[in-house]
Amino acid sequence: MEVHHHSHHPKSWKEYIQEFLMLFFAVFLGFMAEYYLEYRAERHKEHDYLVSMKEDLKADLVEIDRGIMGMEKIKSVGQRLEKLLYKPA
Repeated sequence: MEVHHHSHHPKSWKEYIQEFLMLFFAVFLGFMAEYYLEYRAERHKEHDYLVSMKEDLKADLVEIDRGIMGMEKIKSVGQRLEKLLYKPA
């Protein structure tokens, strides 16, 4: 198996700067893409949490209304019982 050696000409400082900039921007864009994807995922989770919270609040309001209606019934029964017990003879 032959190994081909390419003739290497000495690089100028401009080529080193160009390679550095290409690597720098490639890594920078990779970080930016990862940050953007993480941002989108967090926004999606936030939306899901808000929808879940809204549904939970609706369910809680229904339960609170049921509790209030139950308390009102107990109160009215208590008032009727009070009238019967403390009715002047």
